[in-house]
Amino acid sequence: MGTISPDHLETLREKAAGHRVIDAPVSGTNQAATEGTLLIMAGATSDEVAALSPVFEPLSGDVIPLNNPGAGCVMKLSVNMLIHGINQCLAESMALASSAGIKAEDAFRVIESSAAAAPSLRYRKNLYLDECNDPVSFTVALAKKIWA
Repeated sequence: MGTISPDHLETLREKAAGHRVIDAPVSGTNQAATEGTLLIMAGATSDEVAALSPVFEPLSGDVIPLNNPGAGCVMKLSVNMLIHGINQCLAESMALASSAGIKAEDAFRVIESSAAAAPSLRYRKNLYLDECNDPVSFTVALAKKIWA
């Protein structure tokens, strides 16, 4: 359920000879994990996901079967890529607004109310507006993935 490359998944599958290995990374915040509302992206068929429902149900109400081994890994990396892009664009947008004398709180309110809003903006609002007083929940080091 970690964020790993498809190549690493294949290595795990080879080492687990005789056992089924299914990639099922998650997306969501620490709060979503606590509440059991994570999104699970499973590199598995619907039947395999159904067989794993006792494992998945406490974590998520939404498990998307992607049918192919490794597909969960690729989707997790795709989602992370988009989130990191949003973070970079938000930083640039906030800098532009600041340079025009717009208060950060006002600029963020406009952005989160606009067509450009993404759910990740809302649940990371405190971090964006006061990064020194919000605990780090995901570091750049964790975001770095090496494709073998």
